[in-house]
Parts: sequence; C-alpha cells; structure tokens
Amino acid sequence: ANPPAMRDKVIPWRRRPLREDSLGHERTHTYGARGERWMESAHWLAGKHLIDNWDYLAENVGTYIDIIRMCRSNNIEVILLRPPSTGEYFDLMESAQAELSDSIAMRIARRFGLRVMDYRHDSRFSDDDFTDPVHLNTDRGAGHFTRTLFSDWN
Repeated sequence: ANPPAMRDKVIPWRRRPLREDSLGHERTHTYGARGERWMESAHWLAGKHLIDNWDYLAENVGTYIDIIRMCRSNNIEVILLRPPSTGEYFDLMESAQAELSDSIAMRIARRFGLRVMDYRHDSRFSDDDFTDPVHLNTDRGAGHFTRTLFSDWN
C-alpha cells in the first residue's frame, strides 16, 4: 500500500489508446503500418528543423565549444551523439543545411578529439521504435536505444 502522503498523488492505471505511448505522447502511426500521418509529420519536422536566423550560427557553435571546454576542464568526457531517425526525415531535410550541420559537427569532433556515436542511419532501428520519423517512442525505441548505446559504449 502507498503511504498516506502518496495515496492522493497516485494516478490510477488506465488503458492507453492505441495511438499513445506509455507517456501519453500521440503516435503518428500504428506499429508496423506507416500511413499518411507518418509522412505528414516527416514533412512538418523536416521543415521545422531549419535554421531561421543564420546570424546565430557562430554564437551557437561558440557556445557548444565553450561547453566542451568546460566539461574537459572538469574531466568530463564529451561525446558527439547523433540519435536515430528514419530515412524519410533525412530524405526531406534541406540538403544544404544537413551538409552544413554535418560539416560543423565533424570539424568540432576532430578539433577536440571527440568520440562520435552516430545512429542516424542505423539499421538496428525500425519504424516501431519511433513516435514519428524523428522521435523515439517510450514503449520500445527509448529502451532499444539505451541498450544499443550501452552495448556500443563498452
């Protein structure tokens, strides 16, 4: 039984609708079946992840470098981690921006000798791991990625 102080805070378990993951985030597809909403979300996300103001690029890169230096000065290992996404997302991304992002990330990784763990095109992940073409779901994908990352780390 829960302690009295917690009793009022416990939310009764409920059966989640098929279109929600364990945290209540809506899925854009049903496991094993991509549909129109999957592609709509891929288009929307690829369009959303654009640089709106190129004036901030140098400042953002500088901030990233400052964080790397701060971590290093505190003996914290920095890893460039590129999480999994689906092919549709990459197919729809603006190629010039994707190339620039890759170029900047890899130059920083080389400059600071960072370990790179790139899962963007990793075939170990399937549509069933994703809530939409970019975000891992909590039911399967997050745990799968955690186990994969842990295995690859060692």
